[in-house]
Amino acid sequence: VIIATDKTQLAQFGSGRSAYPVYLTLGNIPRSIRRKPSKHACILIGYLPTLKVDHEDVTKLEMRSRTNRLFHEAMRLILEPLKTAALQGGVRMVCADQQLRRVIPILAVYAADYPEQVLASCTKYGTCPRCHVPADQLGNMKAKYEARTQEEIGDRIVQLKSLSETNSQFYKACLQEDIGTGVFVPFWKD
Repeated sequence: VIIATDKTQLAQFGSGRSAYPVYLTLGNIPRSIRRKPSKHACILIGYLPTLKVDHEDVTKLEMRSRTNRLFHEAMRLILEPLKTAALQGGVRMVCADQQLRRVIPILAVYAADYPEQVLASCTKYGTCPRCHVPADQLGNMKAKYEARTQEEIGDRIVQLKSLSETNSQFYKACLQEDIGTGVFVPFWKD
């Protein structure tokens, strides 16, 4: 399964309204077909919330953290049927040859632009969401850096949360570790 998101402005004349669609397609559909809207190989499975929240009594950091948590909770809800199907040993589906087969859905790709990659991977903005390259070395194609893993990020979030007495301490500890702030449980966990 391939999931794609892209926050989109709905009007050009300053209305400030936006939509945040989540699309699903399958990896075994050829790319030449998958990318053509006329082939209907990509379906809309939901919208993520984009509401502006009144934040007079919270800091910008707390507001960003709440927004990040909202994104992860919404993605968890949208993708819950995939997780359930996978944990139950798959679902029976009719294949292209009209045979009934058991299919186990696996989220293989999350396609997104850089800000959404950072948000989804729980990494700090300005760092690489894929590896541990220092911010001042971004773009240095000669050096090789260790890849980030879901387990590593998820475990570190749990550790930092348990070591912090307040949310503020947790956010600051996350930033020092190049982890995006505010997400206690990423949508991709489990």
